[in-house]
Amino acid sequence: MLPAAVVYDAELVRDLFTDLTVASGLNALAHSIDGLWAPGPT
Repeated sequence: MLPAAVVYDAELVRDLFTDLTVASGLNALAHSIDGLWAPGPT
C-alpha cells in the first residue's frame, strides 16, 4: 500500500517534549530505511 500524499506539519511537533520529538524522528527514519528493503508496488 502506497500513500497518494504525505503532509508534514512542523507546528505539531514544536510543542512536544524533546524526548518524544527525538523518538518520533527516529521512528520516521526507521520507516524510511525500511522502505528501501520493501518490495515495490505490485
